[in-house]
Amino acid sequence: FMLFFFFFFQAEDGIRDVERSRGLGDVYKRQVQDYEKAKSLYLKARELGSAKALVNLARMYENGVGVPQDYEEAFRLYKEGVELKSAACMFALGKYYELGLLPKDEATRGMLDAISYYQYAANEHYPEALTKIGYMYENGIYCDKSMETALEMYEMAAKQNDALAKNYLGLHHYNKAKKAEDILRIMRKADEEDKVSQDYEKAAKLFKEARALGCIRAANNLGMCYERGVGVERDVEEAYECYLEAASQDFAQGMFNVGYLSFEKAKASGLSEDYERAAYWLRAALDKDPVNAEANYCLGMLFESGLGVDKDYQAALAYYKRADELGHVKAAIKCGNLLAMQHGLLTVSYTHLTLPTICSV
Repeated sequence: FMLFFFFFFQAEDGIRDVERSRGLGDVYKRQVQDYEKAKSLYLKARELGSAKALVNLARMYENGVGVPQDYEEAFRLYKEGVELKSAACMFALGKYYELGLLPKDEATRGMLDAISYYQYAANEHYPEALTKIGYMYENGIYCDKSMETALEMYEMAAKQNDALAKNYLGLHHYNKAKKAEDILRIMRKADEEDKVSQDYEKAAKLFKEARALGCIRAANNLGMCYERGVGVERDVEEAYECYLEAASQDFAQGMFNVGYLSFEKAKASGLSEDYERAAYWLRAALDKDPVNAEANYCLGMLFESGLGVDKDYQAALAYYKRADELGHVKAAIKCGNLLAMQHGLLTVSYTHLTLPTICSV
């Protein structure tokens, strides 16, 4: 929530200024964490017609801050805010309809209602709604794909410092550069390399800005730039820090990237602690994203060799098998090698082989 008043007000009865009353609620909630007083001030501002107070009240119920968590009450407050033309409430209702967090008696058309509210909020230039609609156009979700429209939406949101919009713009420039880079490598057109570099630089700049605004996806994507040395000077240590930042906030790809870099570092250092770190983060990544083929394959190698984990050929075979099912090009050979060398696996049913419970972190 934004704090609109930067100096402390003395609380008093009889306040008749809507924004001041709402601001007092922010002060109590943020500075002294007196949620009961904050709630009472938001309620007072609500009576005076403050949509922002409604948003803050709804978020208290939504997150269970100072009050019992209650999605139905939050939904009702957001809906009340829509009557006051609050774009924030429109966007929030869109999320509620999309996720199905609705009161039992609420009629719904599901995603169609969600899109309507997102569009209403976007029409009011609400940054998160612009980003959401942009993402839908980029991916053709309930609309025809239009990268041009998506970029327009992202640009409008980015101008309002929307972190996710900056991240998506960064991804656009990164993917554009990567595609051009692959084509140039085949066609050997060195004269086009400057354009590729410029797109990578734009991507890295946008990722940095989005990361500074708290976007964990951008932290991970910036790590990708540092690891490859595109748009920035190559710095594997900085890449690791970016990945770790994302991983520490439960971002699955960040977890995998930390695990993978730790594995690569371990191959060079030979240190058991590096292998253990790799195993930990790879298992954490699979807890979040079980269909990561490379994570399954890497864990298979660790269990096969007994590096960072106890040697376990059956566990290794299970991970390789899963990686093979997910399309990893080397995994089938690893499965064949393990079965050919037996390693006590003659009694194992390959068809019914499952991943070991040790994969949970």
